[in-house]
Amino acid sequence: MATPLLNRLPDAAEAFLARRTGAKRPSDVLAEVSSVPEPVRAQLLAAEFEGDLTNGGLAQFLWNHCFVWRGVLDGAEVAYRAIGAEEQVAALPAVRAMLAENEALCARRIALAKNERAPGEAFETWYADAEERMRLPEEDLFLIGEDGLNRRREAWLAANWKPLKRALA
Repeated sequence: MATPLLNRLPDAAEAFLARRTGAKRPSDVLAEVSSVPEPVRAQLLAAEFEGDLTNGGLAQFLWNHCFVWRGVLDGAEVAYRAIGAEEQVAALPAVRAMLAENEALCARRIALAKNERAPGEAFETWYADAEERMRLPEEDLFLIGEDGLNRRREAWLAANWKPLKRALA
């Protein structure tokens, strides 16, 4: 369950981005967070990864981040190491392997979607095919609300909130 402190980091980062870029959310998450200071950037990339996994699994994450997934996971790994989430770090190689195995097919489906009248249908076709095939037991470690992960992140935020807030000022 998200706590007030866990909710404050994305809010502070969004305000930082709005001041820097004048926009709330560019379409490329790596571009979006590139100007955010590193400790916060990594945590936001982890949250992006966790949000997609919670909403639709690895198939959705790959569709949404097909061309930048490695950068998102690199940032997430930094975040997990910073908060001491060793289970999540240990699970990332299996996640990376599954994403790499399905990347070319996803990229082809995305290219086809650009030529379709109803691009949402392309995602539905992709998702129907990929959801079960791409499911890993390790995904559960990354779901929003996973207690161990939230406790670690909450402790890290509590210990680092003042410098993080200054970095985002």
